[in-house]
Amino acid sequence: MSVTTPWCTLQRAVTAAPSGSVVLVRRGSYGTAELKAGARTGWVTLRAYTGETPEVSKLRLWGGYVAVERFRLGGGELTAKVRDVALRDNQITGGIVFQEGTTRVEVSRNRWSAPTSNAVIFSSAAGTEPKVTAITFRDNVFSRVGVVALNLRNFDDVVVQGNEFTNVVSYDGVVHADVIRTYAGGTRLRIVGNYLHDNQAQGIFTKDGRVDDMTIANNLVVRSGSQWFGMNLYDVTNLVMVNNTAVDNGGGDVVLQKSVVRADVRNNIAYKFVVVDPASVYYPRRNLVGRPDKTGVRFVDPSTSDYRLRPTSAGVDEAVADGSPAADLYGKGRADVPEKANAGIGDPNYVDIGAIETQP
Repeated sequence: MSVTTPWCTLQRAVTAAPSGSVVLVRRGSYGTAELKAGARTGWVTLRAYTGETPEVSKLRLWGGYVAVERFRLGGGELTAKVRDVALRDNQITGGIVFQEGTTRVEVSRNRWSAPTSNAVIFSSAAGTEPKVTAITFRDNVFSRVGVVALNLRNFDDVVVQGNEFTNVVSYDGVVHADVIRTYAGGTRLRIVGNYLHDNQAQGIFTKDGRVDDMTIANNLVVRSGSQWFGMNLYDVTNLVMVNNTAVDNGGGDVVLQKSVVRADVRNNIAYKFVVVDPASVYYPRRNLVGRPDKTGVRFVDPSTSDYRLRPTSAGVDEAVADGSPAADLYGKGRADVPEKANAGIGDPNYVDIGAIETQP
């Protein structure tokens, strides 16, 4: 599979290639790939040959220190207690199961669909099985998912950052669909800088197991369907919800249920924001809640998905700087807009409310 020293099979490459090797894989259909990395202690990368796309109908990884790049994958499984795996720049057309004890996995820049299943599910039961830990989903596009895009169960230290989620909708009209769902609880969940739009599913949904230490920041959550919430949170302790824009979600934009405890909520924009137990929100500051005729929020053009604030809109240069991300959803830094007097709190005093910073 390498141009000069072919390994002949994916399994042989994973087993025997020296640490640091990049194995170039030619086009072709490789069927089900059961890759047993054994006792590897250094990385090997399986990478598609330039201009070609090898296809694997199902990928099952045993062992670790394996990266798979630029393949077409029909789904698969990271088996129990697998560690040190990377999936990068692939086209994925089915679900992948992360079994109990899976740890240190990077999932980045993939284009992912799973029309009749979860795209990702953590298969770990709380209290009886090892947690799924140290998982990062970054800069992926999830589109056409039939159940849940990220079904996170019994976890610790999960980062969901910079992803786009669209067209998540129940494949049969019966099964309950969500974009990001937690079940069986977990700890340390970071959902930062994601764009959730045009789904028929709840955007961010936590329930049936307590999540401790959760951050939701810099997310744009819009058009979740006629009956679904943008965010619907149960069973969360120590929540930080900062600089999100959640609007135009038919069922409601944000709901913090009574089982949410110790929530720091600031600098958010939402048309419909319900807090079932106001005592649970201990630091609510500078949130713009209500329709534009009430709040003065003016977006550039929601009909074309342009949710930047106009320079003279409410929210521009009005946020609490303390605890705000240094950059916005699109990675742009904080900017002082000359059309508005600075009315923010802290340093700098020109941070914008919401997920997108207006640029001068």
